[in-house]
Amino acid sequence: MKHDNAGVFSHMDKAELYRWVVWSVPFIWLALLMWLSAENGTATNRTSSRLTAAIVGLLGISEKHAAGLNHLLRTFAHVFVFFVFSSAVYYTAWVSQPYQSGTALRSFIACIILAVIDEVKKLWIPGRHLDWGEMGLNCIGAAVGVCLALYYIRRWTWQYKAKVCLARYHPGIAVRIK
Repeated sequence: MKHDNAGVFSHMDKAELYRWVVWSVPFIWLALLMWLSAENGTATNRTSSRLTAAIVGLLGISEKHAAGLNHLLRTFAHVFVFFVFSSAVYYTAWVSQPYQSGTALRSFIACIILAVIDEVKKLWIPGRHLDWGEMGLNCIGAAVGVCLALYYIRRWTWQYKAKVCLARYHPGIAVRIK
């Protein structure tokens, strides 16, 4: 009797399922980013204060440094969130169209547009304001994310191409390199 893997994704091959997963990551991260930036002033302060308290308790930092840590955390959050988002956007674009020229630039521009939208929408959120410095931090995170993703993807593809080439033309050497 033949077993049929009847599941939600049973009609997809592995490559198609991988593309779905890869495409979902930037959208999930974007939803998280928009949710966090849509919090009003009181709620966003409460969120960062709770995270600061958890870090203070975890690392055993004195309470007098907690305010400085809270400010540092809020500043670093902008860079980190857009770093992860832009890396995911670039990787998704690369998976969709590998070796396409301009992918990194288009990914960076898309993240910059979202950084501007993210800051401008704060004009309509109580207790929040448009801050060009925060938008600059978002852009720095986007630039670093795309650059690092570009570096690691190119490094991986060149290593892979080198191994394939060695395996084709020098099989004995390729076995030893693994």
